[in-house]
Amino acid sequence: MLDASLISFSAMTDRLLRGGVAPRHVRRTIAELQDHFVDLHTEAMGRGLSAVEAEADARSRLGKEDDLVQEVLNKPELRSWASRWPWLIYGFGPMLVMSVAVVSSLLFFAGGMTAAKIVTGARYIPPVWTQDLIGGVFFSVVHLLPLLIAAMVCREAVLRRTALVWPFTGVAFLCIIAAAFDIGGTWPATPEAEGVLELGFAYAAPVPLPVENYLRAGLNLSFATAFLFWYRSRQGA
Repeated sequence: MLDASLISFSAMTDRLLRGGVAPRHVRRTIAELQDHFVDLHTEAMGRGLSAVEAEADARSRLGKEDDLVQEVLNKPELRSWASRWPWLIYGFGPMLVMSVAVVSSLLFFAGGMTAAKIVTGARYIPPVWTQDLIGGVFFSVVHLLPLLIAAMVCREAVLRRTALVWPFTGVAFLCIIAAAFDIGGTWPATPEAEGVLELGFAYAAPVPLPVENYLRAGLNLSFATAFLFWYRSRQGA
């Protein structure tokens, strides 16, 4: 019996992805075609055909690749959101995710401090290790999250065989804007003192910007570009 895993539909997979079909639908379609091909091959072998003849017969009865691909592409409901609105998903999506993460981290921090004050009845001063942990979270949101988002966008774009115009535009915008974000502050020394929580954005007066922001933007862009080409080389795109 022919093993479905040995049947390659790589060319059809590539054409469907480039046509905008969502990866999950591509996987399901290819799996169904593989199973059908195995059934046709088994039936042909049962009619006394050799393995080579059975394979040729199964491929002939399965249908032409162009027709099979077109049949799937003619179903717009199978297209992914990224294919329908690449300017939204890739162009604005990365920066939207980054903005939500920054705001969420600030709200989570403020909510936690407010809850602690309600429970203790006074302004809560976390222990040093907690302060360091919170600082680490803010650092990760500002410095590491943009790189993670950029890597995920590049991976999805390559995986879906997406034209790189919008993905690269969105990632470049993210890398440049994210380099301007900064979250910091000063913890109160006593329960009676006031602490300071700051959300900085460097792309504002006065200019020029500090060298650090240019370096961060350059490093972000370099990482995103390197990952994009590395992943493209792995996928053979």
